[in-house]
Amino acid sequence: MAARAPVFPNPLVLVPDLPPRVERPSAKRRLYERHGVREYWVVDPEERLVFVARRSAAGTYGGTDIHDAEGLALEVAAFPGLTIQFDEVFPPRPPVVRQYPAVYRP
Repeated sequence: MAARAPVFPNPLVLVPDLPPRVERPSAKRRLYERHGVREYWVVDPEERLVFVARRSAAGTYGGTDIHDAEGLALEVAAFPGLTIQFDEVFPPRPPVVRQYPAVYRP
């Protein structure tokens, strides 16, 4: 007979310090604020933008900082000493090749 997993009558509820999300900004902000998440980032991989919201002393997020990920290094406030280098997260952008249309000659 297989062993059964233990059942805990009072599950431990943990609030993440930095919940990872890769998407466009959403209504999760209010949920995170209500549950005391100190900081959250939203990473838009298509536009290569990083939106950062950090709780103030009043317990609210206030404004959101928007960063271009190109050459960006952000320190994670919830984990001092941890810095994310976004050049290592995203692959290099492909070079832009501009092809001009042929000159029209009637």
